[in-house]
Amino acid sequence: MLNKKITILELLTLFIAVLYAGISSKVFLGFRVVDFLLIASFIYLFRYKINFPIMLLLFSWFLVLFLSFTTSISYHNKFILSDLRFFIIILFGVYSGYRIGEESNFNLESFYYKLMLITVLIYIIIPYIPSLRFYYIPQSFQKDEHKNTVFGPSLILLNYLYIYLVLVNRKRPFYFYFLYLLFAFVIFFFLNSRMQLVVMLFLVAWSFLYGIYDKIKLKHIIYALVAFIISSVLITMYNSERIYGILHPSKDSSFVYRLISNSLFLKKFNHSGLTTQLFGFGPGATMNLHLNDWLGTIPFFILDNGPLTILMKLGWFGLLIYLLILYYPVRKLNLHTKFILLFPIIISMALTGHILYNVLYVFSLYFISFRLQKQKNIQ
Repeated sequence: MLNKKITILELLTLFIAVLYAGISSKVFLGFRVVDFLLIASFIYLFRYKINFPIMLLLFSWFLVLFLSFTTSISYHNKFILSDLRFFIIILFGVYSGYRIGEESNFNLESFYYKLMLITVLIYIIIPYIPSLRFYYIPQSFQKDEHKNTVFGPSLILLNYLYIYLVLVNRKRPFYFYFLYLLFAFVIFFFLNSRMQLVVMLFLVAWSFLYGIYDKIKLKHIIYALVAFIISSVLITMYNSERIYGILHPSKDSSFVYRLISNSLFLKKFNHSGLTTQLFGFGPGATMNLHLNDWLGTIPFFILDNGPLTILMKLGWFGLLIYLLILYYPVRKLNLHTKFILLFPIIISMALTGHILYNVLYVFSLYFISFRLQKQKNIQ
């Protein structure tokens, strides 16, 4: 029975990781495929006793949604059900990640390499299989400007597995770091995501220093400088507008758009009433923001900033509960581990609003955090 349970949990986790796209995935009957997988894992794991803090967090999130739903009605929001689906599925991500982290005993190192291999293969074959392309790439990205961008399985859980493996054993062989670094550049070639590249390069640098911090010598510093110079030259030579935007943010249209839209939203939010500031404009809310005479007025369904998106939809109350949800699984871990586990979420929340709609962040955070606590208790 034990082996059967482990096999089911491993398969569920693998399917959740592989079928969760970078931004979204195919929707059937109003739900994404990964939503059904999270619901299935919730049903399978619900027989186990849930601890009171987790239950309190889930109840608080439901309360936030209910109170914000009333503001949605008063503002006559048009996309209430769409947002509610995202917000509610976060609860399944929290519970499934927490329970799988506590109950599973499958080998995460073997799982990590399997997931890495499957992810690369899917990214390679997506351009040649139309059905896969339309599964992983949202309709809004089916345009000529994104024709060379391939969205495949999300990298979030794989990044968290990398963090876990380094934390449980910092004396890793060279090929472990090399494969992850190679994977980062291969995926960037397909995905062209600056945020993912920044996160993965940071994790490589952290893991390398964490592995040799007690034996750092002058030659290691020289190696690091040489590697940094070579990487910088290669990245600079790579003719990409995305890279140019990193080096010259003031000339990057994406950066300027984020700056203008976020500042205009804050101005509108600060001039709203107390009830709106507490509970937001509600699920389904949109902002009609006038950018300039050339672009005119553009409706925003989501801001490219996680905390601001939560303020927009759920207000200060919702943001507080969301931060508590993120902090709870890491509360018993040391400061270094807390920072490393929260870094991908912090940088993603600062640079993009999609984190609110990507349940794999909370799933991965809970899964890895509770596995680390379990590992600590065993030791």
